[in-house]
Formats: sequence, C-alpha cells, structure tokens
Amino acid sequence: MQFLIFLYDATDAGAQERRARIRPDHLKRAEHFQHANHLLIGGALLNDAGDVIGSAAAIQFDTRAELDEWFNTDPYKLGNVWARMEVHNFRVAPHYNIQPIIKETH
Repeated sequence: MQFLIFLYDATDAGAQERRARIRPDHLKRAEHFQHANHLLIGGALLNDAGDVIGSAAAIQFDTRAELDEWFNTDPYKLGNVWARMEVHNFRVAPHYNIQPIIKETH
C-alpha cells in the first residue's frame, strides 16, 4: 500500500531546537527506510514564509499498521518533534522515475 503522509511539527517554543538536534538520527533512519523500498520520497513541509512546519512523504508498507509503527518509532516522533500524522491512500503515477522501487500491488 502506498500512502501520502503529512507529519506536522509540535508548535511549542522548543520544537525547532528539538528538530535540529534530532535531525541526524531521523535522516539516518530515513535513509534506511529508503534503501528498504519503503520511503519513496520525503522532505520538509514548509509554510508560506518558508519555515519548516513538518515533513511530507510518499511511503509504502504492506499495511496501515506498519505505517503507524514506523511513525511511532521515528526519532522525530519519539523526540516530540512530530505532533501528528495525516494519512492519505496514494498511488504513484507509473511514469515517475521511482517506479523500479515500487512494490506491485494488484
């Protein structure tokens, strides 16, 4: 299953400091999930002023439960950077270059 997810940061005064401090661990884990063909694309979610307000990703897991487990064990979630996750079922269009890593789902 493929999902388009929006991960919104906490808005308290220390949230951006926590994000900066935890970022190396989060990126290391993201790289692992990319190589495992789960994380298709991801990056920072920005407001109109260009400030980071969260993250967004196209991601694939066999089940929604696996997605929830991924979210709940990410350093950003464990470190109180991400406050909530918005999930949408998703399907990457076949002409994008990431197709070789997309699992076939029929």
